[in-house]
Amino acid sequence: MKKITVGVFLVNPENQVLLHLRDNKPTVFMGGMWTGLGGSIEDNETAEEAVFRELMEEISYRPKELYYLIGYLQPDRVVHIYFSFTDVASNSLILNEGVALQYYSFEEIEKLYEEGKTNKDIINQAKILKQEVLKKRIELGRL
Repeated sequence: MKKITVGVFLVNPENQVLLHLRDNKPTVFMGGMWTGLGGSIEDNETAEEAVFRELMEEISYRPKELYYLIGYLQPDRVVHIYFSFTDVASNSLILNEGVALQYYSFEEIEKLYEEGKTNKDIINQAKILKQEVLKKRIELGRL
């Protein structure tokens, strides 16, 4: 059975996405790169429960709402990606894992990829996220 992982992007009112700089260790998935927050689903845990647990473990934060973004298969795992809106400043979050947190615009995320600081999965997810954030903001009347 394939491993199941979850990821989550927090989006602030300026439509910037909170990214997480992972520890630069060979044992860490995407070590030394900027990525969303998240991790593996534990036994008897739903994907949404895993997102909330991972956010608490990594940054001591629980969003009010959570929206499903995309699911896809990798050769070694199944991935479920979510997003949420937040007005929390990155410097007010408690970083429990990793090196740093920072908000990036969608254009800046593209530049991170060009500089080798993130991977193609994050770029693909960010492109979908950009569209879905706009749709959800319209739906919620938050434009």
